[in-house]
Amino acid sequence: MVYIEIFLGSITPTRTTLAVHQLPHPYLVVEMKVAAYKKAN
Repeated sequence: MVYIEIFLGSITPTRTTLAVHQLPHPYLVVEMKVAAYKKAN
């Protein structure tokens, strides 16, 4: 699993899973705001 290979240790980022196909109406939308950080080598 890629997640485990990259994030070893006790501090890992939060993950969320959303089943969009189970929303009650096909015209509902989901907005997600994310931030990413890449450590410089």
